[in-house]
Parts: sequence; C-alpha cells; structure tokens
Amino acid sequence: MHFNIGSVLRVVGVVVGTIVPAVGHVESIAASFKKMSGEEKQQSVLDIVKTALAGAEGITGKDLLDDPDVEAATRAVVDATVHLHNLVAKKHAPAAA
Repeated sequence: MHFNIGSVLRVVGVVVGTIVPAVGHVESIAASFKKMSGEEKQQSVLDIVKTALAGAEGITGKDLLDDPDVEAATRAVVDATVHLHNLVAKKHAPAAA
C-alpha cells in the first residue's frame, strides 16, 4: 500500500486542528443556549470536523467522510480533548473549604 506521508500529515493536521477549537466553541454554545448531553456535544464537534474533512478529501482523493475508521478515530480524539479540558479545569479549580 502506497501513501504520501505529506498528505497524511496534512489531513491529520486538519482534523486535530479543527477538533480542539471546535470543542471549546461547542462548550460555549451549549452553556449559553441550552443543556446538551455529552453525546450531543460530541456529535456537534464531529459535524464541524466533517466540514474540514470534506476539504481534506480533495487532498487525498479518498472518501474520508463516510469512512467508519476515520469517524471512530475522530470521536476518540474528541473524547481525549474533552478529557484533557476537564482535567485541566479540575486541577485549576479552587480547593474546597
């Protein structure tokens, strides 16, 4: 199997570069407008990432939007990003009296 490492790195950069700010945006929107479940927030971030992946399809010539492995990996990165945000928030929270 032949692949161009430069193309792979660009696609990964697009996905990760989209996920991190998207998590923050979705959290802000959810806090301002309505209560959203974790699953709904994750799906909202995934929808944002799919927009970026549509552009990445042009780089790879592959159908990334409908690939279940790409979706599973994207969900895992979203979960890891949310976990990191929550952990940092917990560590910086004021101590309980």
